[in-house]
Amino acid sequence: DGGKSWVVALKDSSNSSIFFGKSFVYGADHQRFFRSSDRGKTWVTKDIGPELWKFSVLPSNERVIYATSFNNKLFKSEDGGNTWCEIKLPIAFDQYDVLVDLLVHEPSGKVFLATTKGLVVLPL
Repeated sequence: DGGKSWVVALKDSSNSSIFFGKSFVYGADHQRFFRSSDRGKTWVTKDIGPELWKFSVLPSNERVIYATSFNNKLFKSEDGGNTWCEIKLPIAFDQYDVLVDLLVHEPSGKVFLATTKGLVVLPL
């Protein structure tokens, strides 16, 4: 209705992520990944396993998604979140280390991961 009425979609947005693209809308909470190809009218839900933390989408191909988890792992999907594979990180984490954030930077061809151990840079 052009924004005349609203409903609450996320009660606690501090624990979720959302992406609005040309072809897809993606959302995530701690364990599930949500995808809509009709601008939010219907949703497909995928359980990606260990507590999802953040995700980032490749700008030129919205089907390529990188996601981090609370247990300091990095995952990649090349099919819009249908399937995920873990990407081995070149550092080891102990109980005090945290994978804080990620950025997919297409011009450089790199994924940047901010951790409490420092910056980790990986190829796309």
